[in-house]
Amino acid sequence: MKKKDIKFYNLGDESDYEVFNYGNKTIINNIADSKKEEEMYDKTVKIGLKSIINKDIESLDSKVKSINKRIMKELKINDFVSMEKLDNEIEKIDDIINSVEIIISNVIIEKDKIKVGIFSTNKKIKREKIASLSILKDSLVKSQTELIAIKDEYNKLIKRKKKVKEESYINKVNIEDPLERTVNFYMKKEN
Repeated sequence: MKKKDIKFYNLGDESDYEVFNYGNKTIINNIADSKKEEEMYDKTVKIGLKSIINKDIESLDSKVKSINKRIMKELKINDFVSMEKLDNEIEKIDDIINSVEIIISNVIIEKDKIKVGIFSTNKKIKREKIASLSILKDSLVKSQTELIAIKDEYNKLIKRKKKVKEESYINKVNIEDPLERTVNFYMKKEN
């Protein structure tokens, strides 16, 4: 088996063509067409990634709204009035978590206000209220933990979205190396 020599010729920066000599075979490659194909592929991939990230953010947003509804429902069931307003927008997740923290604190304070002593009246009602507030507090803590997990996931998605934008800018600035282009050409030929 003969070893074939590969020679690469670039016809200048202004030229849209490059020439490969592969043994007895001469291949002329149109650089402009391959650049257009790569740019279209790159653009399509970036659009797809952004679309997926946006759908994931929308999914997290709907989860936040669902958790907020559950919190409000539990507060109403337990006859607990809170002055804290819960936002439904994922962009304000920090404010939502802080509001839930304040509500939890208010539930704990309300629970601690109820005293059941030896000579207390309505002991049964007070004990039931304490138990109800304990269950409410546990549920709110669970909801807060879920919101923190959503916040972490949201922050990851935002970082990925920024990275996709930065990479698209970097790719526009970088100029492809002719040797790298040659290697990529032959790697594609083998496949």
